[in-house]
Amino acid sequence: MSFANIRPAIQTILDGISDLQVVYNYPRLPEEFPAATIMPSEAPSDYETNMENQRVYAFNVRVYYETKVGGVSNAVDALEGLVDDVVDAFDQDDLLTGAGLSLPARYTMIQLVPTPSAWQYFLDQNYIVAEIRIQAIVSVDIT
Repeated sequence: MSFANIRPAIQTILDGISDLQVVYNYPRLPEEFPAATIMPSEAPSDYETNMENQRVYAFNVRVYYETKVGGVSNAVDALEGLVDDVVDAFDQDDLLTGAGLSLPARYTMIQLVPTPSAWQYFLDQNYIVAEIRIQAIVSVDIT
């Protein structure tokens, strides 16, 4: 249930980053650059108390940058800055309240943690990709 609630809020944050030309809330190869895609990843759960469980709703945000126009070096420099902008945007709204997050009853957002992770180079296809793992830590009342 919370994947469906959190993903639109993540898209709202990404839509607010002016340097992104387009944001897709599903995986796809973009036609415009820079672009971002959002894909649900995993949801590990752990016992918190006898009344609450803690779940982590994880998403992979991929940020794409074109290398054809300015070259690989310029694209890497620009993508580094864009990744910082994305992480900063999530750090500034780590409960997604400004993004309009509404969770179902019994669910409480604890914290959102953005972590830059893998970079990939697709030089033959003229783009590079930086992946940012977004973990939404949620407490769920199980009573």
